[in-house]
Amino acid sequence: RDLRDMLISRYYHIMIDSNHWLHNRVKKLNFSEGFILSLKEKSSPELESALVYYYKWIKDWLIVANQRKYLVLWYEDYKINPIKYISRIITYTNNNNYSPENIENEIQNERSKKKNLSNSIYNYGRSKSTFRKGLVGEWKSLFNNEINDYINKNLPGPIEEISYKKNIE
Repeated sequence: RDLRDMLISRYYHIMIDSNHWLHNRVKKLNFSEGFILSLKEKSSPELESALVYYYKWIKDWLIVANQRKYLVLWYEDYKINPIKYISRIITYTNNNNYSPENIENEIQNERSKKKNLSNSIYNYGRSKSTFRKGLVGEWKSLFNNEINDYINKNLPGPIEEISYKKNIE
């Protein structure tokens, strides 16, 4: 998933989870201030900021995936074309016993059975959900110059090294 959209999801998780160590500080701020605070604040001085941690995590993951010739999947590709996304998995695993259309239908069927966020937010464990709509490219509509400047100045490397690149048409 694109780092910027992932960080938005993390921010909303912090906002919803009153037990998160950063919740009380972030909830009092406007989106821009709260989002930037969620990127840079650390629960312990020896830790990396969320922005740096997730950048390195994605970059390291991509390096290992490329070295080992793993199939690299992006959430954005699934949202663009679920059938082609599933087909890529089937081809990679050389498991042609499954139909991408049937798998997607099963996914949609299971998704329709799930409780919505407002009903499950107070549950704990695996039944607690903080999943949002998961809009692809949502960062483009939410980020302002202040957020973009903070991210560009504080990333440990170029955003292009870890950004989503469209694989499916």
